[in-house]
Amino acid sequence: MEEVVRVTSSAGPWNRETLVRLRGEVEDYFRAFYPELRRLMAEHEDADLPYWFAGGREIRAEACTDGVLIAHVPYDPETMTFPEREDSFLFERGAVLEGLSVEDRVRDSYATDSPKVLPADWPGGDFGHYLRRWPAYDGPYPAGDDADLGTLSNWTRLEVASMSYLHVWRDTERARTDAWETVRPYVEEDDNDKLPVPRPR
Repeated sequence: MEEVVRVTSSAGPWNRETLVRLRGEVEDYFRAFYPELRRLMAEHEDADLPYWFAGGREIRAEACTDGVLIAHVPYDPETMTFPEREDSFLFERGAVLEGLSVEDRVRDSYATDSPKVLPADWPGGDFGHYLRRWPAYDGPYPAGDDADLGTLSNWTRLEVASMSYLHVWRDTERARTDAWETVRPYVEEDDNDKLPVPRPR
């Protein structure tokens, strides 16, 4: 990840030690998660896996006034594809310096031509640890295979944690379990847990 610059008093609850530690833990977690996800995808290539599972990720972590937001962006807007590329990591603290909360940045993470909304299942309040494993779309939800939907979010996976939950990326074994839980509904064809698989325009 990029070097974290010197933290000043305007960085709210953050200090340099916490930022540096979290930067390393997030990178280690997803360096365990994505190889396992890709291994499972190859192992279950006959499953109807969502197209957004493909491609390398830019994993963007951002410190906010009350926690951290991590957005996963595999989509290349120039080619409109999910290219195979090396995963990259970016850790920023601009939001906390601007006085923006996690909820502010979740709203801002949607496409610029969409309303500043929150996911329907957003917990609000003391949000703790929140994970959304699929992107946000307009149109009817859940979507059928024939739905013509546009993507509202610039991310395909969104994860946040409040200041008391910053430990969630510390366990790389959990990362491998997380990868299985990501593909499991499609492998086991569990419609109760299966997320919608809308097709791109």
